[in-house]
Formats: sequence, C-alpha cells, structure tokens
Amino acid sequence: MNNEQRPGVDVKTGYDAWARNYDDMDNATRDLDATTLRRTLVSLSADHVLELGCGTGKNTTWLAKQFGHVTAIDFSAGMLNQARQKTTAKNVEFYQNDISKPWPAESSKFDLVTCNLVLEHIADLHFIYKEAERVLRPDGQMFLCELHPYRQLKDGQAQCLSKTGDSVPIATYVHSLAEFINEAMAVDLVVSDVGEWHAPSDDIPRLLSLLFVKR
Repeated sequence: MNNEQRPGVDVKTGYDAWARNYDDMDNATRDLDATTLRRTLVSLSADHVLELGCGTGKNTTWLAKQFGHVTAIDFSAGMLNQARQKTTAKNVEFYQNDISKPWPAESSKFDLVTCNLVLEHIADLHFIYKEAERVLRPDGQMFLCELHPYRQLKDGQAQCLSKTGDSVPIATYVHSLAEFINEAMAVDLVVSDVGEWHAPSDDIPRLLSLLFVKR
C-alpha cells in the first residue's frame, strides 16, 4: 500500500483554486482536524512553532494564541493569501515553500512542528521527518494529523471545487500506519501518542493523529 499514487489535479493548482471557498464549504475533515489539533496540543508549551501546510490559517490563529511564535509555511499562494487576511497576530510569519524541498527554518530552533492534512500529497515521508528532526530542539515534538489510511483505502481523497462547482480530486499518495511510524523512528522521532478520530456520521476513523518526540 505504501506510496500508491492516486491521480488528480496538481497539488498547487488544486489548492490555489480551492482557497477561495475552502473556509466556506461544508468539510467534516477540515473541522475535525481543527478539533484534533486543539485537543491534542492544548496542554503543551512551546516558544517556537513551525506549522507545515498552514492553508487558509484554520489552525494558525489558535497556535499563535497558544504558543510563543509561529512560522507558517504553505505551497499555495492562494491559501497563503487567505491565511494572511485571517491571521493578524504579530507573532506569526508566513512563507511560501514546498515542504518536499529544504525548509526555510533554522536547525534545532523549534519546540513544536505541526503538519495537518498535508502528507497525503507527499511521496517521500522520510525527507519530511528528516527535516523535522533537523529543525526540532532536543525533546521537541512533532504533531501529525492526516486522513486515516482506512479512509484512503475506501477511496477517501482531498477534493477541491471547480469553477462549475464540481468536486475534483487532488493528486495524493496512500501511506500506511506502519510507514508513518517507521519513517519517523528511522530519524529518532519516537511516538508518544496515537489517536483515531471520527466525525459524527463516520463508520471508520476519518483522521489519524500522531505525536512524536525528538530524542
């Protein structure tokens, strides 16, 4: 199952198009992701947070209120424009960057890295974890929340809306739970918490969350 590729529109193109209505449309995955992040991280403390795939800033404002300084990164200029309009906190910096390339972040600086609903669009998890290990300080933590592999096996996939209102799939990769964990362990990120999350109407978990600690 690892790295099975599912076709769709180019990721940047899809999210640029989706940015204009991402916050307004009904989206149980988006809403559950926000709940998952808040419930998991509310008891943590962090002076420096790196948010990967900030999108329209659905989690950025909360992170800025909860923690010291947030560096927010996204691939999509359209999503970043929405995030900048929504998030006025002075302790947030935004950068456009492809996270499958080297990150614009100092080594051993961050207490927390977050990555939400992003890795289904990334083929090489090892690079993501390696960069996370690089930027995290010792005992720093990485939080992931992704579409659950069970849901992907039932053909769950991120979809944007076309100009005509039709749902259009965005290109994705299927990653197994073993891959999520083993690739992290390969760079000395140790699992400290695993969560499976359901929306009210779900018969199987919609989201998988993982919290890692850098040793």
